[in-house]
Amino acid sequence: MPLDCLKDKSEDGFLEEETKRKRCSEKGTGIRFEQIEDVLIIKSEKLRNEKGTFLTEIDGYKVCDHIVFIKGELEFILLIELCKGSSKSHDEIIQQFSHGGEESLRLLKECSHPPDSCIFGFFYIYTTVRSNQFFKILKGKRVRFRGKDYPVRPMQARKNGFFVATPEILDSELIPRKKR
Repeated sequence: MPLDCLKDKSEDGFLEEETKRKRCSEKGTGIRFEQIEDVLIIKSEKLRNEKGTFLTEIDGYKVCDHIVFIKGELEFILLIELCKGSSKSHDEIIQQFSHGGEESLRLLKECSHPPDSCIFGFFYIYTTVRSNQFFKILKGKRVRFRGKDYPVRPMQARKNGFFVATPEILDSELIPRKKR
């Protein structure tokens, strides 16, 4: 995993300030990484495209809140959308994940790292703002990415507004049972 390469590219300021604390959060909702040594959190709103334009300035191009690179026994790339009480539609959330996936591939390519060695996961972190019906529908949605359909994983933030991600949780949520 090209964490050093990504850190070098981050002079532009796209790293999440809370990377050293191994967490990302907004408006009382977040994800915290425990028992994970090498993690790099990118704040998507600070990313720029190849032309130097902030992604947030591109009309109609919305990206999920954070892109997280984890290096360990396995390499994970997590696309994180934090539910902050907004009323985004299911399709808007799927589109943000799809764009976040494209950006993660672009960053991997810039660091000459093959994406095939990475396990991708799409996490929607929430407190209790939305209805059960909303999550039931969201769980049924898929993100079309790299020629595959990936499930969206709604995860409830329970510990002081944080969902806690550990290696065991990542393994159980993202590695198909036949590969374990």
